[in-house]
Amino acid sequence: MVKDTTKTTKVMMVHGVGTHKPGYSTQLLEGLANKMGLNRFSKISKNITLNDVLETHMEFGNLRISRATNDDETQELLFYELT
Repeated sequence: MVKDTTKTTKVMMVHGVGTHKPGYSTQLLEGLANKMGLNRFSKISKNITLNDVLETHMEFGNLRISRATNDDETQELLFYELT
């Protein structure tokens, strides 16, 4: 059995009042990663469109997932941004 030794921190950012576009919390993500000593960022963030279950053509929002790690990938930050 292989033990996963990666320490993962997960953060969920939900916008407040007003209109926001995906990526609005990039400064917060970068600041957290810096404080945690994480200097490697995934080149691509995953974006998931959230649709109404009954009216599938209606979009509710977006879930953006970003990842940052340290050099040896023993620590990671998964940052979820909901708009």
